Amino acid sequence: MKKTDFILKIQVPPEDWGIEGKFEISAWKGKYQVDEHITELFPETDALGEISDLSEGCMEYWGDLSIEELEKELIGMGFKTQLI
Repeated sequence: MKKTDFILKIQVPPEDWGIEGKFEISAWKGKYQVDEHITELFPETDALGEISDLSEGCMEYWGDLSIEELEKELIGMGFKTQLI
């Protein structure tokens, strides 16, 4: 899988989702969520610092970057993104 095969949707998770991170990042290919761990496929995401997989196609970020800065970093790594 290539980074351009899917889109990373970044959002502030609603409190009732039970996500402890600052942002939730989900990977989508068309209308379907990606069924793979993105941080395992692309270990360079470790450079972002505080990011981890929650499940297939879903990650959380709890570092110091703003949502716009996080998006810029992911785009710089070659990912397609969308802020929600």
